[in-house]
Amino acid sequence: MEQISTGDFVGAHKYSNPGTYTISYSFKDSEGNKAMAPPVTVTAPDGTTAIYSVSGTICAGANNGDNDCTDAGEGPVPNAAVYLKKGQTIVKMGKTDSTGYYVIPNVPTNSGDSYTIVPSKNGYSFTPSSRAVSSTSYTNINFTAIVGW
Repeated sequence: MEQISTGDFVGAHKYSNPGTYTISYSFKDSEGNKAMAPPVTVTAPDGTTAIYSVSGTICAGANNGDNDCTDAGEGPVPNAAVYLKKGQTIVKMGKTDSTGYYVIPNVPTNSGDSYTIVPSKNGYSFTPSSRAVSSTSYTNINFTAIVGW
């Protein structure tokens, strides 16, 4: 199930067949003004493909890896982009919340698939700069943000 959320609106559609689909959508306000969002391409996996979520935290200061940013010397980095890449292609994107936590849902994984997680936020560099994930490691993908990049 792919889901689109913007403001108070949430739309969802379930694809019954595997494949790649392009979603185009528009909004009309109560005065008849229409806005169109850029098209989004999604891939619906076949039923044998496992679906995972990738999650972790981005903390400023020392991230001790316990999947929160509440320990001494840690602080959350909200609104950081977190890219899920397969090779050089961005497959999905997530953002950190006010606690520095992010989750990228609905990641399809076939045997042998591997991804790279890459954090990004203006004014920061990250340690590590990216992390490889495979079908056995999708949680606690944590990063430390360094101010002043």
